[in-house]
Amino acid sequence: MRILLTNDDGFDSEGIKILEEVLKSYGHKISVCAPSHQRSASSQAVSLRESVHIYSYSKNHYHCSGTPADCLLYSFRSGLFDVADFDLVISGINHGLNVSSDILYSGTVSAAKEAVIIGIRAIAISTQTPPNNSQFNFEKSAIFLAEHLDDFYPLCTKNSLVNINVPHHSNGAWNTGSLGFLDYRDAAEVTKGTLDELKLESSDLNKITLGLKPLSHGPVLIDHGYESITDYELIKNNRISVSIIEVLPAISALQDKLLKLEGSVL
Repeated sequence: MRILLTNDDGFDSEGIKILEEVLKSYGHKISVCAPSHQRSASSQAVSLRESVHIYSYSKNHYHCSGTPADCLLYSFRSGLFDVADFDLVISGINHGLNVSSDILYSGTVSAAKEAVIIGIRAIAISTQTPPNNSQFNFEKSAIFLAEHLDDFYPLCTKNSLVNINVPHHSNGAWNTGSLGFLDYRDAAEVTKGTLDELKLESSDLNKITLGLKPLSHGPVLIDHGYESITDYELIKNNRISVSIIEVLPAISALQDKLLKLEGSVL
């Protein structure tokens, strides 16, 4: 296949380099356009009010000053690439999971979404952050994708992508996981100034500085009575999660209730 790689960790990150090596060993033709530097949690933001620069660092390999979505948007809309040049876009391998509500913030998943919007099939792949600062299992994740690429490729459509998450201690088995809501128990702490001062005085000079406290544990799955096992739960059980994500969300069943109100006069 003719595959374009991108990510949100940057063009020189270990995950994308190992993915390229493995895919090449399976006979695929690889090009790259990835961010110039770390762009995690960029979601699908695009640069509208500043210039975007694309640099060549080797043949068919580029890095982009913008967001992960910019890498796709500007490389194709500028004519650097053409949709006909590629069979597939793969975003990853991400340094850390992108499961459940993570996908709303993920630059990795969002780059794959942008590819679908442009008109190219797409896959996002992420691997779990290892405990105790040990090594990421990028090679195992890349080999899993390479060996199953012919199975997953037909599942990539005009409105959906395949999202793969590989646990650090993967047992090699994979299942389809649904999406859930994760609570990271984020705690924003004031690092400069006080809340009381901010509330008492209205002035542009009166401000506080905040940051997120590092989490000692992972997120918690919020129980909404899910009908099937979530991707997060699969990872907890050391199983690889493979999910289909729609780029345009399905319209809610509540739409029927809304239709009954349609045309109401205030």
